[in-house]
Amino acid sequence: MHTRKKQDIFLFNRKKNAIEKERVFERSKMEFCYGTKLGLFLGKAVFKRRFVSKLYACWAKSQISKKKIASFIEKNEIDTSELASPLKSFKSYNEFFIRKLKPEARQVEMQPRSLISPADSRLLVHYLDREKVVPVKGRAYTLSELLGTARFDSQFANGTCLIFRLAPADYHRFGYIDHGEQEQIWKTGHALHSVHPFALDSGLPVFTENCREAALLSTQNFGEVIHVDVGAMIVGRIVQHHPSVHSFSKGEEKGYFEFGGSSIVLLFKPHTLSVHKDIQEYSSRGIETLVSYGESIGEKK
Repeated sequence: MHTRKKQDIFLFNRKKNAIEKERVFERSKMEFCYGTKLGLFLGKAVFKRRFVSKLYACWAKSQISKKKIASFIEKNEIDTSELASPLKSFKSYNEFFIRKLKPEARQVEMQPRSLISPADSRLLVHYLDREKVVPVKGRAYTLSELLGTARFDSQFANGTCLIFRLAPADYHRFGYIDHGEQEQIWKTGHALHSVHPFALDSGLPVFTENCREAALLSTQNFGEVIHVDVGAMIVGRIVQHHPSVHSFSKGEEKGYFEFGGSSIVLLFKPHTLSVHKDIQEYSSRGIETLVSYGESIGEKK
């Protein structure tokens, strides 16, 4: 069977001020899934279904999976000095995946006008055309398709959409971007496609089919913002610390993703946010920017 080799993914590393090639997790398997007709068929018919991710989650939570941790750390060059718990304390692959870090490992920018990244991730900025998100790559989708409701169409039309893609090697805990109040979380979607660019480039309806958990945030500095946590293939579940109404602080942990890649989408109303110029520039070229939990990525207009 012929597998079509996917193009390399390039990222902008802000800390190094350089473009670098992404290390794709399980690349050969990803190329099979999104570079062959059989792989695409299986992705649409089988792999996206929850039971597949649940089966993987059962293995990842078992003690048998513990032996995978060492090779995972080595392949992905994970800095174990940041761990809040000793490496030997993790009893499974999933326990390591949802690891906590020392408080000093991620500094939160507390300047009130600064917008912070909610997670360690790869960031792309999209500007809405009325109620439609039009990515540089992948398929366009409407706000109502993303959110499972038309309640916010008029309020967020022509606003800003930030997409934070978490790769398997990333720190998978995520936080609140400002001080404020959260409404009750609502859920939509049924599938678990991969959120990797390989999947997006294949035309899969990732942000309109994947399991999503969304909440309206009333923030002190950016007004009403919608925060959407997006599940993905082999993500066992999204864990929300506060699924109901909650008063939150900037940088406070909101929840975490269990094993697998995943994404966070933030929606802002028009004229509320100015994203930093370097991130805007690379986003316009379809290049994601590496960002860290708590890092400043923009400011209040």
